[in-house]
Amino acid sequence: MTDDAIADGESHRLSRQDRALPSAAQWDHWHSTCYPRVVTHKEADLFYRHLSPRPGTAAVDLGCGNGQWTRQLARWGLRVRGYDFSQEALRQAHAATTGHNPGYASWDIAGSPAPADMPTGTLDLATCRDALPYFHHPELLTQIARWLRPTGAFYALTNLTPQHAKRRPREFHRGLTLRELHTLGSNWPHRLVYRLSPQRYAVILRPQ
Repeated sequence: MTDDAIADGESHRLSRQDRALPSAAQWDHWHSTCYPRVVTHKEADLFYRHLSPRPGTAAVDLGCGNGQWTRQLARWGLRVRGYDFSQEALRQAHAATTGHNPGYASWDIAGSPAPADMPTGTLDLATCRDALPYFHHPELLTQIARWLRPTGAFYALTNLTPQHAKRRPREFHRGLTLRELHTLGSNWPHRLVYRLSPQRYAVILRPQ
């Protein structure tokens, strides 16, 4: 990990299992009235520096929202598909996309089986920006490890939930606690955590 990596052993108050997940209709409303964070140059530059994505490689973007990051991956030449269960988010993603790359599909990642078109060992990259706090992390990472090629990688971006927050984070801006961030993917052979801002962290996991 880098110098900005988080410390071990810190307790947390808020767990994703303690809170009901927003429905697809609630996400539709949010996407129709709000605008997700843009992809910053800093995030894109650090991602490219650490992972050096190669044109033509296969990728998925989980919880893609309106597809900002999905389209960034496509601009680097990756063959990418974004998944989300908000129909409004997918509508916006399709409207902002020309051609067939990236593609988008509906999937309730937290509540439905994985699509049949993601068999074992076929992906070079899986990404998940700002969506991990809405999923069961160990189960999702187990699936991702199966989908990735041995040389593949998983990339996540997340907010950090303050340890002693007096109020829960806004429903559509959830984050991971320090403990969750520290333990995320701790059983993967290669793991890197770095900070983009005081409350924004990136995680890169590799199966070998």
